[in-house]
Amino acid sequence: MKPPEQDLTDRLPIWDELQMLYMDTDVTTSYDRIVAVCLKSKYSVGEIEEILFNEVLPAVRFNMWMLPAPEWCGFETEWLKRRVLKKHRFGKRRPLFLRLYTRSHWKRIRDRMVLQSSGGGLERSATVSVVRVDGGGTGHQERGPRARP
Repeated sequence: MKPPEQDLTDRLPIWDELQMLYMDTDVTTSYDRIVAVCLKSKYSVGEIEEILFNEVLPAVRFNMWMLPAPEWCGFETEWLKRRVLKKHRFGKRRPLFLRLYTRSHWKRIRDRMVLQSSGGGLERSATVSVVRVDGGGTGHQERGPRARP
């Protein structure tokens, strides 16, 4: 697999979906969309795992420990690209912080990918509802292109 700097066009959609694991939402609602985008990519399951742990995790993990979380619907893709290129650990040891959290979600996503790629029963979903909780109220927002406020 090429380093991220040499593979931006194919990496961006993967980064954009995997970042949702670190948003202040019920991240399980993003699984189907993550799986669909990953399965459409050129990457193997193992390569996507490396992208998650060594590129996305180091770039956006800060969103999990800041309270309140600065972002809940996903970072704008140009910002995300710059951040991943600055923080990635391509070819290095996986970061320790949030490794168990990431591994637990990755296992469920990987299992869905394997099931779907082998013709299993889950349908691919192009959109997903993100549950937003702010100030005690709840609502649903259809996920579309991200823009920074």
